[in-house]
Amino acid sequence: MIAAGRAGYAPAGDPAPPVTMVWSLGAGLAMLAIKRPLAAMSAERGSSLTELTTQVTALFQTMLRNA
Repeated sequence: MIAAGRAGYAPAGDPAPPVTMVWSLGAGLAMLAIKRPLAAMSAERGSSLTELTTQVTALFQTMLRNA
């Protein structure tokens, strides 16, 4: 995360907040995928679980860049 901050991909400074955010996002997506609500949500939207998680990841990357 420190290297990502230096490269402009993540906020510079204390890495603990963005690391915790990444960890939470990953753990949350994994839990929702295992418990199946993401698959149902994806199906309702006419997409796949992979497409939804790709969109979530892209949104997260955008949020980090704009932080």
